Amino acid sequence: MADRCLGRNKDGGTCSAQPPPGAGYCLWHDPARETERATWRRQGGAGRSTANRVHKRLPRTLGDVQGTLLRALAAVEAGELEPARANAMGALARVILTVTEYATLEERIAALEAATTASAGGRAS
Repeated sequence: MADRCLGRNKDGGTCSAQPPPGAGYCLWHDPARETERATWRRQGGAGRSTANRVHKRLPRTLGDVQGTLLRALAAVEAGELEPARANAMGALARVILTVTEYATLEERIAALEAATTASAGGRAS
């Protein structure tokens, strides 16, 4: 059909994308794909969110934290890492450990409450 997309950019200029064979519009300008584009925008925004980026960089387990601290210790010994930076890493690791402990306790309490509610609800008074 067309060598270039028939759609217009936000600034009013012509789109320079090449449409799929037999189509007049690229994926971003094809009127029939509006719902797909909305989904793509949501997914793209979620992938770029600060929370998502932080989650990707956080250690997955306490073993990961321990491994990072051991590597930091070796780097301090080798003179490759400033002791102040390693100290900050240790402080953050303590916070991670505390938050993990509280989260674990919270999950255990919720499970106990759910079990108590279930067993109390199953009894006839």
